[in-house]
Amino acid sequence: MSNILYISVIGFLFSSERGFTMPMSYAMTATSILNKASGGFLSGILGGAAQKPLDTEIVGQAVVRAIANGLSGLVEVDDIERLSKEVWREGML
Repeated sequence: MSNILYISVIGFLFSSERGFTMPMSYAMTATSILNKASGGFLSGILGGAAQKPLDTEIVGQAVVRAIANGLSGLVEVDDIERLSKEVWREGML
């Protein structure tokens, strides 16, 4: 049986190559900051719009790292950012 990896991105993906996604990512970043400040209160109201938007490069790096690490199952937004930081740190060495 093969391992199945699910990347959970409940929110918004943006790319600097697609200019029309940038203003939305700025607005959603502000919303996610307000959500954190309110202790997650806005999550129930706004759902995925209260999540921090993710750059497509970050998600791509996290997918490659997760597969390389043999991860299976669900990968949440916090884990996506952590995996991407691991790749970035390796690149800095």
